[in-house]
Amino acid sequence: MLRRYTIVILIQVLIMGLMVCTGSAQAGSFYTGAEIGYASHRFKPEYDYTYDRPNSGFVNMAYGSEIGWIGGYRFNLNDQIAAGVQGRFGINTAEWSVDTPSPSQLNYRISPVAVISFQPDIAVTKTLSLMLEAGIGQGLIKEKKDAPSSSRYDFSDWTTGYLAGVGLKYHFVAGVSFFVMYRYMAYDKIDYQTFLPDGTHWETVSDRPSSTTISLGFSWDIGH
Repeated sequence: MLRRYTIVILIQVLIMGLMVCTGSAQAGSFYTGAEIGYASHRFKPEYDYTYDRPNSGFVNMAYGSEIGWIGGYRFNLNDQIAAGVQGRFGINTAEWSVDTPSPSQLNYRISPVAVISFQPDIAVTKTLSLMLEAGIGQGLIKEKKDAPSSSRYDFSDWTTGYLAGVGLKYHFVAGVSFFVMYRYMAYDKIDYQTFLPDGTHWETVSDRPSSTTISLGFSWDIGH
């Protein structure tokens, strides 16, 4: 229930921000573009055992490349400040996996990811601007363990995440921009159970994954 209220409030804030800005905005334009960069995921699974044993926790890191598509609407508030509402869809290769002597194989990843965000753009010079970003989205989180003789699990679900970002944008041709962007996305807590080969419940696992991305990209205003 709390998760639903949080999502509703964030969406309302985005909509209200857009309405306030557009009320005093100059002419704007739709834009589209693409990004490529680096992604890392942080998984922190904690195991709550059904038998008499203390909980255990781990930190698993995944690293890889990422590509993304962006599109949105940007409008000018004045000569120095612009703002936009942006949609982004990205996929990445960041994956954590390990084979254990048990034997067992573990595999964790988050891809694809879809986000809608509010993005103020503050001019530093005539060609350089500071970008800020705040948004909400969904990532497909997968945490899987295959084991023929021990506990196993297979969690796969779209999970809500909250995004914050900062970057720099360079405009050198009318309607075309290049940018570098740092983003951090924290996901809601997930919970799932593990089972033995005979179907016996063995553990309850909880995790709060997060992701960090650094991207280089470009965008162009549609119509230019």
